[in-house]
Amino acid sequence: MKPSRAAVVVLVLSGLFLALPSGLPAKERRGAEIIVTRLDGSGIKGELIAVKPDSLLLLSEGKDVSIGRADVHTVVIIRKSQAGLLAAVGGAAGAAAGVVLGLNWNFEAISDSRAGGAVFGGAAIGAGGALLGYLAGQLTGRDPSFTVAGRQEADAARFWTRLKALSREGTLPKIAPAPAAMPDPPAATERPVKITEAPADRVARPAPSSPAGADAEPPGPGWKRLRISVSAALPAGTASTAYANGNFYFPMETIPEFGPYVIGVSQWTGTGRSFNRVGLGPIGLAYAWNRHWSIDAEIYVHSGNSSSWASSLSFTSSGDGQDYESGFYHGYTARFVSVLLGASYHPLAHGPYQRHDVEIGAAAGPAFVRGTPYTSDMAGVFSLPAFQKIVPSGRILVGYDYYFVPSVSLGFFAGYRLMEKKLTGAVASGLAGFWEAGADPGAPPSFERLTEVSLPAHSLKGSAAFVGLRIAARI
Repeated sequence: MKPSRAAVVVLVLSGLFLALPSGLPAKERRGAEIIVTRLDGSGIKGELIAVKPDSLLLLSEGKDVSIGRADVHTVVIIRKSQAGLLAAVGGAAGAAAGVVLGLNWNFEAISDSRAGGAVFGGAAIGAGGALLGYLAGQLTGRDPSFTVAGRQEADAARFWTRLKALSREGTLPKIAPAPAAMPDPPAATERPVKITEAPADRVARPAPSSPAGADAEPPGPGWKRLRISVSAALPAGTASTAYANGNFYFPMETIPEFGPYVIGVSQWTGTGRSFNRVGLGPIGLAYAWNRHWSIDAEIYVHSGNSSSWASSLSFTSSGDGQDYESGFYHGYTARFVSVLLGASYHPLAHGPYQRHDVEIGAAAGPAFVRGTPYTSDMAGVFSLPAFQKIVPSGRILVGYDYYFVPSVSLGFFAGYRLMEKKLTGAVASGLAGFWEAGADPGAPPSFERLTEVSLPAHSLKGSAAFVGLRIAARI
C-alpha cells in the first residue's frame, strides 16, 4: 500500500528527533575548557570554575588552580567540534529534501521513475548537505582567543565579563540570597552602639555597565546560533474561475475554412491541497547574528496545483453551411519548489533561561515550477508542451517555539506564500471530432480535423495561506 503524505512527514520528523543528541535534559552544567598562557610563557588547561575581578579559578588535572589577572597573557576558549554533528544533521536534512525533490521533480535527465529520482535526489543532496554541515562545523569550531596583556582596561573588562558567563559559576541558575537575620534588640541596661560607615564606604559605587556590543554576544553557554527545522504544513485550498476569449483554427484547411473562430473559454485554477491534507512543510536553516535577528533559508515543495481551460468549439462550415461543434478541455498540474532567503525578528528571544521564542519574518527567492499537461478525450486528444520555469516567490511568517530542552523546540507557525506562473501564448493541438449542432453526442462524429486552439493568458497559482507545526534543533 502506498504510504500517505502524513506518514512520510511523521517518519521524517521522527528521524530528525532520533538523530539529536540524547541526554540533553540531564546534562551536567560545566564551565568552558580554556587554555591560559601566563606572561612567563607557561600554560595551563582546565575547566573554568569561576571568574573573580582579579583572578581565574580553573579545575586542572583534578586540582583547583588560581591564576592572577596580572599574570595572564592570553586566554583561548576551546570549543567542542561540531563538524561531525553538523555533517550528520546536514546529511539527514539534505537526504530528506532530496527524496522530496526527487519524488516531486523526478530528475528526468537522470531517472525515468519516481523511485529512481528519489534515490538520486536523496544521495546527491544528502551528500551536499553533509559536506556543507562539515564545512560549517569546521568554520564555527575555531577556538577564539584573547590577549589580555597590554590591552586597555575597558577591553579587558569586557572579555572578563564574557568569561564569567562561560564559567561553571556563571552557568548555574541565579538564586537570591536569603534575607539576613535581624539582630536581637539590645537589653534595657545596654547602651546602643552607633555604627557609622567609614568614609570610603560612603562613596557611591558605580553600577556595572553592560559591555559594548553585548547584544551581539551569545547570552550564555546554552545559546546556539544555528537552527535546523523540519515542519508539516497545511496550506489553504483555494479555487477560482474566470472567463476570457480564445480562438481555434484548422491549419490543414484553406481560407475561409481555416478560421480563426472566436470562442469563450472558462478558466479554472485550484491550489489542490486544503487544510485537511497535511504535507511536508519547509525545511529551514537559520543563523542568529544576535539575540533578536536571524538570517533564514528554506526549501519548500508544494504540489497538486492545477489550472484548466474548457470551451465549446463551434463554427459554421463554409463548405456546406452547416453548424458544427466539438468540446475542448485541457490544463496543467504543477509542482512548485521554492528556495527562499530572508530575515526574522525575535521580539521574545530564546536564551539559556528562556524557553519561549516568537518569530516574525519574511523571505524571497526563486520558485522552480514544473507543469505537466493533462487532457480529456471527450472530443479528441489535444497536446500541450510540458514546461519547467523559474518564477519569483516570497512568504511572510509568524511563529512560536517552545524549547522543552535547551537545544530542541516544538512550535507552530502561520503565514502567506506567494508563487504563481503566468501562462501566455499556449497553443493546444490535436485531432478533434466534430458533430452537427444538436446531434446525439453518443453518435460517431461527422468528421475529424487537425485543430489548434489558441488559449487566453491564465495563471497557475501556488499562492496560499498556511499553518503548520515544526520541530527544530539548535546546534
